[in-house]
Amino acid sequence: PWLATAYRTGSSQAIRDILPGTTAAVVLWAVALAQIAGAIAALLRRRALSPRAGRIAGQSLVLICFLAGFAIPQLVVAWQESALRTYPDTRADLATWAEIALEPGTVVVTGDNHKTFNRYWGGYSGRKWFDSWVADDPTRVRPGEWRQRGMSYLVLPYERVIALQGSAEGRAYLAQLLPLRVIAPQERQRGPAMELFRLWGPDVYQPVEFGGQIRLLGWDVQPAAPRPGDEVALRFYWQPILPPRDNYSVFLHLTPHDDPSQVLAQRDFSPAGEARLPLTWQYPGETLIGPAQTLALPPDLPPGRYVVVATSADPKLGVGSTVEVREGRTAVAPVRWGAMKVEVVDRGLHRHDGPYQLVEVASGETIEMPEALDTEEGIRTLLLKPGLYRLMQPGATSLTGPDFATVHVPEGGLVHFRLFMDRGSGQFRGGGVIPAELSTPDARPPDSDWTGSLVVGVDGTFSQTQHVPGMLDLTQIGGNGFIDGQARYQGDMHALSLAAELTEGQQYLGFTEGRDLPIIKSQDRAALSARYTLLFNEGLGLYVRGTGETQLFDTNAIATEDLTVALRKRDGSVEYIEVAGGDSYQISDYLSPMILQTSAGLETRFTLAPRAAPLVEVMGPAIAPTPLTTLDLSYGPLVLKGYRWTPTADGVEVTLVWSVTEALDRVYTTTVQLFDAAGEKLGQSDHPPGGDYYPTTLWKPGETLVDRHTITLQPGAQPARMLVGMYTSADGALLAPP
Repeated sequence: PWLATAYRTGSSQAIRDILPGTTAAVVLWAVALAQIAGAIAALLRRRALSPRAGRIAGQSLVLICFLAGFAIPQLVVAWQESALRTYPDTRADLATWAEIALEPGTVVVTGDNHKTFNRYWGGYSGRKWFDSWVADDPTRVRPGEWRQRGMSYLVLPYERVIALQGSAEGRAYLAQLLPLRVIAPQERQRGPAMELFRLWGPDVYQPVEFGGQIRLLGWDVQPAAPRPGDEVALRFYWQPILPPRDNYSVFLHLTPHDDPSQVLAQRDFSPAGEARLPLTWQYPGETLIGPAQTLALPPDLPPGRYVVVATSADPKLGVGSTVEVREGRTAVAPVRWGAMKVEVVDRGLHRHDGPYQLVEVASGETIEMPEALDTEEGIRTLLLKPGLYRLMQPGATSLTGPDFATVHVPEGGLVHFRLFMDRGSGQFRGGGVIPAELSTPDARPPDSDWTGSLVVGVDGTFSQTQHVPGMLDLTQIGGNGFIDGQARYQGDMHALSLAAELTEGQQYLGFTEGRDLPIIKSQDRAALSARYTLLFNEGLGLYVRGTGETQLFDTNAIATEDLTVALRKRDGSVEYIEVAGGDSYQISDYLSPMILQTSAGLETRFTLAPRAAPLVEVMGPAIAPTPLTTLDLSYGPLVLKGYRWTPTADGVEVTLVWSVTEALDRVYTTTVQLFDAAGEKLGQSDHPPGGDYYPTTLWKPGETLVDRHTITLQPGAQPARMLVGMYTSADGALLAPP
């Protein structure tokens, strides 16, 4: 058994040779040991030992040599092998991960994994069935040929992957595969290191990062050229960059280009399915293939330009990207977005559903947040347009004091904002953005309105000079200690801050030749300051401030030569003392001098907020059709190239075609008004051209854009004149005469 345990070979059939070999080896060892023991006993008998003593000594010596040279090392190997068998195996991790993350299929493996996906031999009873095909070197067959044979996945030893990366041909082979997961033995784990691949990649490869946590690699789409009424199947490929901090969901909306508020098709889902929620993505770099998601296209969806909107609730709050639907073709554009997670907690960091309102700084509009956004108590996560947002108490009108917080939502980023709020009163008590690397900070807010800090420290110095021209040979030793304490109270209408500082130090000077000087103090300072503020409102108050500073001990000096010192006492009398050179003498008493200062004044508080971030371009210019009626009318920086007139059942659809010659610095609204021959207005349509996602401030010179208007008319109405103009919604200023 020891020989079999210690034997190592690359052939799985070697055990058949070891078993009979072990039997023969045991018999030979027994005969050899008996002969050796007899020879040693005979040798010892010649040394005048009795036959019995010689036999015992010989057998003992043989046993000791056998144990030391063979049995003990074999027992150690057997023990290590037995302990290793108790550790979990990487191949079990591979089978478990495939069960959770992959669809059933046939796996191409090497000899290390010939039992991994065999349920009868591998010992793993899963719900999905994976066949396996064993090959000595799977890379001799191209991935496309493996796929033609019905294979889906490939498992390679990790050292083989490293070898392939070292050559151009190997890198070309790996480029045809989709890496899924690297599995390597961890501490107290056995088994080979390996990498799992799928034999083909996504239909569309377009990496997009979300908040520095999740990467979308690409997607599959079927059919490739959808038509109105079809069901489009989408399968997304995800990778965790860092372990996600929440169980995020995907919101997929399909809307018309000129009306983003109209959702034509919608799908909300977990990225990789319910079995692999984002909080379980603990292996950065692994690839997760989501389940197929279907979007049912409306049967009357004509070819044209549409917007896919990602949002938490109202499409007007989301961000989108245009999709040009053409006959036999599909175009996809990335969505640029931002997200904010708001967590409301009390002083004990316990979550609760405290009230607040969210306001977009750029527009001043309050964002309605439906209850469907509540993923758990006290937490809401929203997909928003990148920009500045303000968290305010419901009904608040002031932008100063503790009743609001301003948060910047960056493009493609997730901001986790923690808001401290009293459970009873709903009063804001502060808040801040939690850094991405901290999922749940350990710091807790104080249990009262008092905060404080205390710093205690010591330092020391040592210097020595010897045989330096122009300097005395001396040794200098000094030590200092300090205490710095602060306390602060912040109430609704009162604030008090206290600060105390104490610094003390001693210094010693010793000479190589001559008399050492006495120890004197090097630092002696005690200071106290207090400040009280009475707030009249959130931004204005009255403060009183007092400070004091003194020395706690007598101050001495060292006489450089013999001298007479005149000391004036507190009662005004003068005392003369004789001081020898090198002695110390007092120059001031303790608590002297004492400096006291007071002040009072008005205090004002305000917050400096950065300018609102500009609107982010979320879609490109529309592709304009040729207008039926050509005009080429100048509207300053714009040219009205022409229009299309399309009668409808209830009125008429007017499609304007604009050409941009210069950039616009304001957001304009288009008005289209229809009049009859007598000058009577028949109908009107006003809306921003480009919608919410492409306002006029983002238009670029050289672009041509479409602006559609639908006007309802009364039966029998006969439009004879059309007026077209552009104005700003803020003050009604015209871009040019209509």
